[in-house]
Amino acid sequence: MIQKPVLGEITQGTLFTCAIADRYADKRVHGLAITARCDIANNKYPVLNYLPVVTLLDWLHCDGIEILIENSRKNQSGSFDTILKQASIATSVLETIPRQTVVTSFFDDTNATKTRKKLAARAHELADQLDRLEALDLDCVKDRNWFLSAHQKEVSALIKELINNKVSSFYYLPSVTDENENEGYVVLLRESAFLPRRIAKEVANGLDRPVSSNSWLDSHLSFAHDDFAMPVGRIPSPNIEHILQTFSYMFGRIGLEDYSSDFVSDVCARNFLKEETA
Repeated sequence: MIQKPVLGEITQGTLFTCAIADRYADKRVHGLAITARCDIANNKYPVLNYLPVVTLLDWLHCDGIEILIENSRKNQSGSFDTILKQASIATSVLETIPRQTVVTSFFDDTNATKTRKKLAARAHELADQLDRLEALDLDCVKDRNWFLSAHQKEVSALIKELINNKVSSFYYLPSVTDENENEGYVVLLRESAFLPRRIAKEVANGLDRPVSSNSWLDSHLSFAHDDFAMPVGRIPSPNIEHILQTFSYMFGRIGLEDYSSDFVSDVCARNFLKEETA
């Protein structure tokens, strides 16, 4: 899918080094140019718009793990609520009493019903898991590694959805060069950025790391991981159009209120048989 770039040219679909992404400040980031080809060809672009591209590994330790933790929290909270209902305990009790106290008070009490005693082990397990999730420090590599290791099945499922373009706001790329690196990359569709035209033209020809601090350049490029800002690949048609379609879809959706369930039920229950005529 990735082709060799053309030296001295940045156009729609070009991948280049030294890009910037707000949530990946200390990571290697590539840029995917999305400005219209005709604007670039006719020099009618004040800025070159691009989408940041990060490695799959870095994505999993940032956006990916947040998705996984949120899914896990919802699933385990739902399971815990189910345990409470099975034990005839109102879930609203959690609004005023800590989770662990609820488990100790209702499930471990010597006067607890047989049903509650039977559910006690599962209630403790879910409460401990939820506490562990809430205590996770996402700035700590050890904590992130623990979670990803403990949820390998969920990690694999998320990556599969990502590759099949079923994870909103992100787009999977196998590589950023014409070589199949097999590392995997992720386009951050919601973090669009730009390069001023002057810098974009310098990047097209290959821009060396500045010998001294350059506040204007530093605000648009990062040389923390690469000595040169330059094109390294190009996404051809129709792949680049599919990426842009996915990108634009996020901002072009029109939300409408759903019909009420009663209305839908009434329509579905209608008699659709026509009166027969002789």
